Amino acid sequence: MEAIKEELAQAEKAARESYSSIYSKMEEELKRNLEINKISEQVIRQITMRLKIEKERRGLL
Repeated sequence: MEAIKEELAQAEKAARESYSSIYSKMEEELKRNLEINKISEQVIRQITMRLKIEKERRGLL
């Protein structure tokens, strides 16, 4: 009976470590995606501004 309890405890510990590792990887991926989205939005704003300026320069606005 004691051996079963020990195996169960080891299995629970392994599961917690595995979930922790998976959660950590998911959190890192989410942070990278959020940073990519932030950079993408900045690029879109810059391109939009440059297009507006170019249209104004050409007299199209």
